[in-house]
Amino acid sequence: MAQRQNMLVLFGTILAVLVLGMTSMITNSHQLGQIIEGLRNVTIMPTQNLTFGLEDPITLTAQGDFGIRTIPIKARWMYRRASETTADPTSIANCSNVTSCTFSFRNADDAGTYRIFAEASGYRATATMVIEE
Repeated sequence: MAQRQNMLVLFGTILAVLVLGMTSMITNSHQLGQIIEGLRNVTIMPTQNLTFGLEDPITLTAQGDFGIRTIPIKARWMYRRASETTADPTSIANCSNVTSCTFSFRNADDAGTYRIFAEASGYRATATMVIEE
């Protein structure tokens, strides 16, 4: 009887480890921004008043549209000057897989108009931002 109980405990432990391992794999794949099930579109919030001064902290949030509900989602954040239409966007430091991205422009040479991008699950949102001296 004791041997049977030990076998059941061992089997239960193995099963629990397998379930936790699978849950961790699913969570990690979502965190890496691969596929977000049911996602229909991505937007950047706020959508208005995207004019900032040099050194102003800028915080933007990626919103995922799931049809009946819109919620914050993790995204890869990038930018480029609006005039550089053929250039690849540059990744924003510390914003490779986050819901909200906070950054600033510091040099007078940084003043101008920028395109900001948030990518998640094959969708890309774009916002236009003005940095004033």
